[in-house]
Amino acid sequence: MIKALKTESSLIGLYGILADILSLASSFEYFSFHWISRMKNAEADKLAKQVLSAELVLMATTTLV
Repeated sequence: MIKALKTESSLIGLYGILADILSLASSFEYFSFHWISRMKNAEADKLAKQVLSAELVLMATTTLV
């Protein structure tokens, strides 16, 4: 993401993601963003990847039916 922040063209690509994050966050009464080191975020990253993988399997299964 740092590399993307250093080039204008990449910032345009991030705009949609940032807009989505802010839009979803605004639906909560309170929210905050905090930087977490990659090492301390490993378990959450692993869990998120497992969920995304399960969603892909579910989508593939439902499109075959």
